Amino acid sequence: MTSKTDFLHFNATVLFLISVFLFLTVPASAKIDDHIVRTESGFYYTVQKGDTLWDLSKQFSDSPWEWPGLWSNNPQIPNPHLIYPGQKLLIFKKDWEGKEKKEEVREPVIMSVIEPAPAPEASKPNSILCFEIDAIGFIRKEPVAATGNVFKTWHEYVMSSSEEMIYVRPSSDSTPMSVGDKFIIYRTIGPIMDRDTETKIGYQHYLTGKAEITRIEPGYAVARVENSFHEIELNDSLMPFQPRPAEIPLKEGLSGIVAKIIKPEEEIALFGENDIIFFDKGRDDGIEPGQEYAIYQQETVVFNQNTRAKKTLSPEIIGKLIVLHTEAATSTARITFCLKNIEKGQLVGNLAP
Repeated sequence: MTSKTDFLHFNATVLFLISVFLFLTVPASAKIDDHIVRTESGFYYTVQKGDTLWDLSKQFSDSPWEWPGLWSNNPQIPNPHLIYPGQKLLIFKKDWEGKEKKEEVREPVIMSVIEPAPAPEASKPNSILCFEIDAIGFIRKEPVAATGNVFKTWHEYVMSSSEEMIYVRPSSDSTPMSVGDKFIIYRTIGPIMDRDTETKIGYQHYLTGKAEITRIEPGYAVARVENSFHEIELNDSLMPFQPRPAEIPLKEGLSGIVAKIIKPEEEIALFGENDIIFFDKGRDDGIEPGQEYAIYQQETVVFNQNTRAKKTLSPEIIGKLIVLHTEAATSTARITFCLKNIEKGQLVGNLAP
């Protein structure tokens, strides 16, 4: 016969198991939301220490085998086995919707019959938020004068995550470093040449991280990496950190601007929506962050096969971009929409009537 004590023990065990079950089924979205920034087409997830594409695919798509799709959506990641804390991953809504619905806990509600309110008219936002603005590089006519260079990391060749230490050799002609100073770590690429005129456009500054000086030693300084945007390599340079505003007011693009796309920020063959690109007009031409422009092509084709006469066709819009940063003669922009793959040399301008 079951005793009262056994019955109470049984009930306590059942209650414990139920509480564990409820705890395990609490939506994970609250924790996920701490590291995501939602957009119209999905969201950006900030990589945390220990994350892998395998685990993130399981978390966001319910299957770790979906990781190649997550990788293909983020062409800024050259090696799918190496992702670093602080990196932003674009995850499209279609990969997330199912999990949101699955994890959503609904309370029973009593529905009453009411007339639906008219949908509010969609209004165009007057600004955008670019949380990764400090990680976006630029092209400048001449290289930035380095404040110092990385001569040692905790790893033999590259530094793979935030919160690690790097060792910096200060430049002899720069302002002395002090504890607490913050720097952007970067790498210069180039010179970048105009493929049509074969003239020098400038040097790309590829930003790899942000660091703060923690100790000054004779002949060198020690810095803690606050954010790693990409792999930080030996001999990467440092320049003083100058924060950029993450909120960028939207503006109409200037009429009469005709610019050419120089290249994408990442060395990728095909680029499109959400990729960062550079074009060959800047502050001196009136370009400002927040301006929106069309990406278009205007082909010249043989019009008459007999006479071989040619005709230039009307512009064909193939995408849109928004300016994020400007230099004197170049600008950095994000492609916000495209109908086809974007190529170097395609045109940028305001084609509004």
